[in-house]
Amino acid sequence: CVASHGAIKKEVATKSADMQQHLVKLAQEDEHMLRVELDQIHGPQRAG
Repeated sequence: CVASHGAIKKEVATKSADMQQHLVKLAQEDEHMLRVELDQIHGPQRAG
């Protein structure tokens, strides 16, 4: 039972790291698209 607990803990830690990397990648992609949209919305205000 203790060995199973350790194995589960290790697997969860690995999956958590993988999920975090995936979420960071998605956030970076969303950041670029959000900046483009904000520039389109606020571009005329900045110009004049």
